[in-house]
This record gives sequence, C-alpha cells and structure tokens, in this order.
Amino acid sequence: MVNKQTIYSKIIISLTGLLIAFGVGNILSALFNFILDIRAGASNVEILVYGLIIVLSIIGLVILTIFFIKLYDMAPNVIKWTHITCGYLIFQGTYLAILGLFSDGLIALIGFLVESALVLLFWITFVNHLKKIQNATSMPSS
Repeated sequence: MVNKQTIYSKIIISLTGLLIAFGVGNILSALFNFILDIRAGASNVEILVYGLIIVLSIIGLVILTIFFIKLYDMAPNVIKWTHITCGYLIFQGTYLAILGLFSDGLIALIGFLVESALVLLFWITFVNHLKKIQNATSMPSS
C-alpha cells in the first residue's frame, strides 16, 4: 500500500504509541508486584495468575508494537494486523474480566463490556477506513 496516512490513521498511530508506552510501564509494575508477592509468600495460584497476566501483557505488547510498525509504514498487510491486534485485545480483556469477576464482581463485567464495545467499534470503522485507502491508492488516476 502506498504510504498514505490520513488524519485518522495518524491519530491511531499516536494512540498505539501511547498504549505501547503504558504497556511497558504496566509490565514493569506487574513484574515488580510479582516479585514482591513471591517474597511475601503468595500462594501458587496467585503466582500462576500473576504470571499469566504478565505473559499475556508481554504478548499484547509485542502485537501492538508490530501493529504500530505496520500502520506507520502502511504495509500491505496492515488490515490483517488490525484484525490480529483487535482480536487479541478482546481475548485479553475477556481473560482479565473473568479474573475480575472473582474479585470485583459485576464491575469487572461492565468494564469489559464497555471496553469490548469500543474495541469492536474501532475495529469495524478502522478496517473500513483502511479498505477505502487501499481501494483509492490501487485505482489508476484519470
């Protein structure tokens, strides 16, 4: 795809960059808390749950970074990476909402539903936007 960045895609690039920065901070904070919990004698179940959250966060950070690069370059497979990124965000949100039901109850479920609705809205509108860009750049000029 020709590097045709629109204002919408530039906003998404900026927001993705912020998500990456916050993701790094979140992972460092989670690792610090993980180490403190191990030293404090946390149960094996708690250690497993924190470990899974850290692993999911690292995978999400890698996917977001690849998406950022693909979107910045407007690579031909940016739509595929939009699907991968949004799908993973919903998967990760579902996992965290299930964990949250045990500690926070319905508040976690409401937060998950709102987050999922926003991700789905972004997913649909941004993929349609990228398809329009691809169609516009692939058409011969008259």
